This record gives sequence, C-alpha cells and structure tokens, in this order.
Amino acid sequence: MWRVTCDECGDVEVKGKTIELRICLDTGEASYNFLCPVCRMRTAKVPTDTVIEIMKDAGIRCVEWRLPPEVVR
Repeated sequence: MWRVTCDECGDVEVKGKTIELRICLDTGEASYNFLCPVCRMRTAKVPTDTVIEIMKDAGIRCVEWRLPPEVVR
C-alpha cells in the first residue's frame, strides 16, 4: 500500500496497481497519477527524483513518452 494525497480527500492509502508513473523522455519531467479509493477521482502529482526511483524500484507501472516532433525543434 502507498500513502498518497488526494486533492479532495487528503491522505489515503492506495494499491500500487492504481498508480501510474509517467516520464517524458525529451524533458525528463515526470508525474504520477492514482485512483482515490474514497472519491474515485484520478489525481496527478509531480514526484521528486527520489520518489521516482522508489516507485521504479517497487515496480510501479511506468509509461515513458515523447513530445510530438513538431514541438521538439
């Protein structure tokens, strides 16, 4: 279980399978989102580098993506 903060409900515990880490390969920017077990809303947060590594090491699903070519000029 992971303790995260929902914008509506405050601190809640979620299962790792409800968390998705997203990393842009072009900028290095990252975010994670999760489904709140209380209000059922999906919430996005910006993690620190340490949290990113902890999530990766723990096996949280990680989606790597790139900016569209017209943006990367």
